[in-house]
Amino acid sequence: MTPREFEPFTEAYEGEVNRMFLHFGVVAATIANVNRDPKQKPEPYQPLDFCPEKMSPRRYLTVEEADRAMDRFIAAHGGVDMRQEG
Repeated sequence: MTPREFEPFTEAYEGEVNRMFLHFGVVAATIANVNRDPKQKPEPYQPLDFCPEKMSPRRYLTVEEADRAMDRFIAAHGGVDMRQEG
């Protein structure tokens, strides 16, 4: 399976992780808002206040990062690197 063929699986997994964090954020925001003093904090908490780093836009690997990741994958799985050197 090539990285391009594998990408939809990673996107689906990331979507599931984001949904889980959003569910947690809803619960956390609800608890925080019930206990919030509106005089000290007039704006209610939002679910994303509790999971902003996990809900950020996707960052793609650079060519160098992808190459290093492939090197680690090949080494971890006992494979032989068949890529041609420059």
